[in-house]
Amino acid sequence: MGKFSGYLMVSDLDKTFFAEGTDIPPRNIEAVKYFIENGGKFTLATGRGAVAAKIIAADIPQNAPEILFNGAMLYDMAKEEVIEQHGVNTPDMVSLMHAIIEKYPDMMLVVFKDDKMYCISEKCDRRVVEALKNPAVMINVDDLPLPWFKVLCVEQDEVLRELQPFVESFGYPDLRFVRSTPILLEVVGKDNNKGFGLTNLASRLGIDMKNTIAVGDFFNDEPMFKVAGRVFLPENAAEELKHYGTVVCDHMQGTLGDVVNILDRELSCL
Repeated sequence: MGKFSGYLMVSDLDKTFFAEGTDIPPRNIEAVKYFIENGGKFTLATGRGAVAAKIIAADIPQNAPEILFNGAMLYDMAKEEVIEQHGVNTPDMVSLMHAIIEKYPDMMLVVFKDDKMYCISEKCDRRVVEALKNPAVMINVDDLPLPWFKVLCVEQDEVLRELQPFVESFGYPDLRFVRSTPILLEVVGKDNNKGFGLTNLASRLGIDMKNTIAVGDFFNDEPMFKVAGRVFLPENAAEELKHYGTVVCDHMQGTLGDVVNILDRELSCL
């Protein structure tokens, strides 16, 4: 029994575990190894699916299922199998895509279905596809059957600030809209979020929610901040979220290193 036994730590990837792009500060790897070696459970919570996660997180130590698609899927990387998944099966999703395409014909729209990525607009930026680490297939929105995991709306920040109230104005009860980066707005199922994923995973592992630790930087991380027993944010996190927890060093300096050091000191004093 190590000092972190009975604790579950879940970290966001971009601008939290990663520095720039998918570069990982060595300090984060060392901290996670120490956390696991001393009995803790560690995994990632990301908006990505299994294909991308396998590529970009291959060098990150984990000993618990990953939370993928912002909570819509629990995935066992070791066994390469889906534990649980919750797709969006409402026709409102298709209707909304038509409305977005009509109003914003130049916007890049990406659908995630099963373990594949589909571009449903004529604009499909190769740089974005490469960053998402998932091969993209061009398809018409009406030719892609439900359920879908989510849709990414890719545009500049000022355009997405205009888009969000537009999509919310339709009042679709089964859909939710969340910013995951300054250039991404995600359309997801109303109950699919990282908070649901964290709660679900903790229950499966038999870990009390008061012993869960969430680390993240942006608005798609907020649902897990609301349910976690402890919250940490890098210095570069959105200012509106910093009231949720303890602010540590920024993502370039190894956020998880600070987090584990703080937990180590606190538990050593008990």
